[in-house]
Amino acid sequence: MSVYAGALMLLIRDDTGLPGWYPIQLFDVAEPTLPNNWLFANYGNSEHLQAIWGYEELIREESHYDALLERDPNALAIFSERS
Repeated sequence: MSVYAGALMLLIRDDTGLPGWYPIQLFDVAEPTLPNNWLFANYGNSEHLQAIWGYEELIREESHYDALLERDPNALAIFSERS
C-alpha cells in the first residue's frame, strides 16, 4: 500500500500477472488485517510518494519501487516471492 499524491494505492498483481498500483476505491476490503512482516516508511517531504507499507525490499531498498514499475526481472521475482 502507498499514499501517492494524496491517494491510497494498492500494489496488486493485475490480469497480466504483473504488479501494478491501483486506487483503493476499486476494491472492497474484506479482511482488515495486515501481514505481520510488513514495514512502513514515511516520505513526508515528497510531493508524490508520501508513505508506503509492504514487504521488506519495498521499504528498505529505494530502487525496488521504481524497479517494479520498470519491470526489472529481479524486482518482479522478489514481488512474486512476497505476494
